[in-house]
Amino acid sequence: MRAREQDLRNRYDRLIPHEREVFLHLIGGPLNKQVASDLQITERTIKMHRANIFQKLEVDSMSEFVRLAELLDAGNRRSSIVAGGCCAKYVRNRSRDSRRSASTDPWCDDTAT
Repeated sequence: MRAREQDLRNRYDRLIPHEREVFLHLIGGPLNKQVASDLQITERTIKMHRANIFQKLEVDSMSEFVRLAELLDAGNRRSSIVAGGCCAKYVRNRSRDSRRSASTDPWCDDTAT
């Protein structure tokens, strides 16, 4: 069982920080449009990230995706990262100023928060 857990962790580690942000939003099952609104990016960008996430995680369906997320225990991490971590800071800063700077970079290392 440990080898399977490590394989899942390795697949998750392939995701870039912004894909991880989208990953955490998709866990609850919202529509792409809702995730796009939350992150203040286009629905097309969400679809692109979702396709990349599915490819990197080696899943073919949303049900496989949710199962993998449960195995990674991502639900517990979602509340802390999305609610108060890097993702939330980016949304707050982006609503004030559409230009990105180093201090408001959404691709920051969300494990540091």
